[in-house]
Amino acid sequence: MVCLTACLLFITSCSRDENILNEPETATLAFGPVLNDLMANTTAKQSLEDLPECTSDVPSYVMIILSQNGATVVGTETAPFRVNLTPNQDFTVEVPELELSPGRYTLDYFAVHNAAGDLIWVAPAEGVFLNFVDKPLPITIDLAAGVKKYVEVDVLCFDDKFVNEYGYLFFDLDTTEAIEFCIFGNYCDATGRHYPAAFSVDVWIGTDASGTLIYSNLENNVSTQGEDPSAAPLCLALPDLSEFADNEDYIYYEVTLLDWAGVYGDVDNTIISGTLSREDIRANFNGDDTLDYEHVRFGCGSQNASQFDSEMITTWTELFVEMHRTTYFNPQSAKHFAYTWLALYEAVVPGMPSYQSIFSQLSGENIAYEGIKSDLYWPASANAAIAQLSRLILQDFPQPANLAAIEEMEAAFNAEFTGLVSEEKLQRSIAFGKQVAVQVHEWSTTDNLFSSCPPYVPNDAPGTWAPTPPAEAAGACLGDSRSFIANVAENVLPGPPPAYSEDPGSEFYQMNEMIYEISLSLTPEDQRIMAAWRDIPGVKLNGPTHVTKLTADLINEENLNLADASVLLAQQGMAIFDAIIATMNAKYEYTLVRPNTYIQEVLGRTSWNSVYPTPPHPSYPVIATSVAAATIEILEDYFGKDYAFEDATQDEMFGIFSYNSLDALIDDVKLSRTHSGLNYQISADVGEQVGRAVGEHVLNMNFRK
Repeated sequence: MVCLTACLLFITSCSRDENILNEPETATLAFGPVLNDLMANTTAKQSLEDLPECTSDVPSYVMIILSQNGATVVGTETAPFRVNLTPNQDFTVEVPELELSPGRYTLDYFAVHNAAGDLIWVAPAEGVFLNFVDKPLPITIDLAAGVKKYVEVDVLCFDDKFVNEYGYLFFDLDTTEAIEFCIFGNYCDATGRHYPAAFSVDVWIGTDASGTLIYSNLENNVSTQGEDPSAAPLCLALPDLSEFADNEDYIYYEVTLLDWAGVYGDVDNTIISGTLSREDIRANFNGDDTLDYEHVRFGCGSQNASQFDSEMITTWTELFVEMHRTTYFNPQSAKHFAYTWLALYEAVVPGMPSYQSIFSQLSGENIAYEGIKSDLYWPASANAAIAQLSRLILQDFPQPANLAAIEEMEAAFNAEFTGLVSEEKLQRSIAFGKQVAVQVHEWSTTDNLFSSCPPYVPNDAPGTWAPTPPAEAAGACLGDSRSFIANVAENVLPGPPPAYSEDPGSEFYQMNEMIYEISLSLTPEDQRIMAAWRDIPGVKLNGPTHVTKLTADLINEENLNLADASVLLAQQGMAIFDAIIATMNAKYEYTLVRPNTYIQEVLGRTSWNSVYPTPPHPSYPVIATSVAAATIEILEDYFGKDYAFEDATQDEMFGIFSYNSLDALIDDVKLSRTHSGLNYQISADVGEQVGRAVGEHVLNMNFRK
């Protein structure tokens, strides 16, 4: 065994997704602004033209200039460096340009912009505004290796926001021996926050723990001195055994995560294990004088990174989409997703310090925690909750689903979790997720969504909708179902539509004339939009499934972690479900006739009909725009109103739809109903109002503590 050269090592913290990260010693720098409001200050008003106008715009990115010894190292005066913010989060994404060597730096410029590129907040560096902040620019920052450092930056016209920047600091290991090997670890909690890890290492000669033990229970050095916790890599000398081929594994190691009081909580001694060959060990040498280290991540990186979380959500959604494509209509799809995502949220909320159970507020019942510790492996709890709730709720439907695919999906994810945590913790997490699903399902059986309904009998008043035989009225009693928002049907009931009239000068007559005229000049793009948003059972997506798949795609695209994804989906699921209840209640409150009936019978266009068959329920308001608007209200709260995105949910049939804002998607849904002749513009507009009102109610629920 070769000798171990003494090294002075410090800590690092990282949020990348690689299993093995070969890079020099690093440390993390972040900025958090101190908030200042100048609008009430008379002196400041004299120079407000020097500042961006105060706004409620959502911050999108920051621009910075960092210098060292008078020379700029990140950004320049003519081109400050841009760092994007993670969507709906007040911290920036990791970028390689902010990997810096330890030392003293100066923050010379700090400004925040919205998605349109407008400057919305700035840190003052000169002028009258220096009198209104505690720490004007420039700010001196001392960066030591291996710490996560947060630096406060005073900004103006800014309220209750925190902008964090993540940079990395490098260090080198001075080594002379060829077989020295170092291990460093990170720990990520359920919210995705990273910590340097305290850990121990055991090493055997062999390919498992039955080999010859050469190191036992070696622990890395950790410290909480100063303002930032720090931890060191653990370096050890490994034997260079020539009897093994270069690519033959002969070293087996186990890295055990240890509790670290005052930094992170009980972590249940999770173990990450692996094997090494001579090539693996030598690969950590980077030139003659630098030794990199093996980087393991507990609860983050590939073991439980946000990418893994988002892919799990997307994969489950894809399965459900295919099930609903062939079997279910809007209210059934909405119910499945609403209660499934509620169970998902409740299965991971114990690991989210800022959030609390919403189920107890909705149902008056608490999730039973008997025998369940809160330090679970949350992806396993989430997977179990999704699978168990889907099994239970789909069996309640008038057309039960084939559940074999759900069983296979659940088992596949559990197999991926095996080895990432102890078997005891894995099974405990699975049991908790299933327990949550059972409780949520029991409550779901009392919402009366599928209760029997007396036959709908239209009255004799002019303009009253009547089903077209042989179809029967659908959803006449949906408004009586229990909603997530108390009394949602009454709370968001819109006013009545324009008065029915057959007078050519009336608003109602002109509404129908417009529908007819639009139908005569449809463009190819109109037809593509209409087709993409048409519900065709067995062929394409219905409304709730379409927007849910879109949301899952955005979760995957933006690489959201499990905590954020569970909140977003739970809110959206409840909003869609309640939007359907509220909209169907309004439909049968007003029973407005469909355009095709009026145009044929009153305008005398007897051969005219809507592009697609009309659904078996009244025209006002539009359920498709209500569902879309409820979704958009939730997404805008998370991603921002000006969020640009693509809808590729039905790329194979209709191509990709690109949008500069989330609102633009609602415009397409409206067009699909008005240009096809299914609905009036007023019906589409009021459907949006209902959906947005429902979404706003959901956002006002007490998800946060």
